Amino acid sequence: MDGRYKKIFASILLLITVIGGIYIAKNTSKDDIDANYKPMIKVEDKIYYWSKDLEDISLKDFTLIGEVKKSYNSGSKSIDEGSENYSSNVFPTGSKLYLYDKTSIIVETNSGVSLCVEGK
Repeated sequence: MDGRYKKIFASILLLITVIGGIYIAKNTSKDDIDANYKPMIKVEDKIYYWSKDLEDISLKDFTLIGEVKKSYNSGSKSIDEGSENYSSNVFPTGSKLYLYDKTSIIVETNSGVSLCVEGK
């Protein structure tokens, strides 16, 4: 290969690399949730914090107590005493809430089931 063809080949390779980099940068989505705070939810003036995800659990044995009415869809937002009842920083609006025990609730979303406990 003479010098002219090497320059053309290098230019084409560089162009492909730049276009590929731009494509990847534009099509790489960030997580929907920034995780500065744990997922939280306020129910009946109590704040519950995400504890763990639950798998293979049947919700028919638990009492439905409501659903998320307001979601901030942001882990950058904290839920506190001034927040509305049935609001969450992360769990989406419409997520179903079940009573697990005296200090815990279950949150059912389209993507899974989580256990949240009162306090921190």
